[in-house]
Amino acid sequence: MFPDSDRAIVETVQRIASARGVLMAQIAMAWVLKNPVVSAPIVGVTKPHHLTDATAALDIDLTAEEIDSLEAPYVTRRPTFFRPKVRCRQAPSARPSAVQGPDG
Repeated sequence: MFPDSDRAIVETVQRIASARGVLMAQIAMAWVLKNPVVSAPIVGVTKPHHLTDATAALDIDLTAEEIDSLEAPYVTRRPTFFRPKVRCRQAPSARPSAVQGPDG
C-alpha cells in the first residue's frame, strides 16, 4: 500500500491519532494545514463524510513534539510517477498572417 520507507510515518500518524481519539486522515490533514510551505491543501472527497473528516482537522492543533515526530522519519524522494521530459517542444516560428488588411 505504501513504500517501506513510509512505514515509520504511518505508524507515527496512527499513534498520534489513537492518542487523540481521531482519524489518521485528520492528523495527516492537520499536519498539512500547519506546514508553512503548503498554501492551499487539495482535498479529494468521494463521500460526504470525507469532507467532514477533513474539516475536523481544522480543530486539531498539533504540538511541536507531534510535528517533530511526524517529520523525523521523512525521507525526501522524487514523486512516484515522475517522468522527466526527454525533449522540449520549441515554440512555433512566427508566420506571416494569411489575412491581409485593405491596403495589402
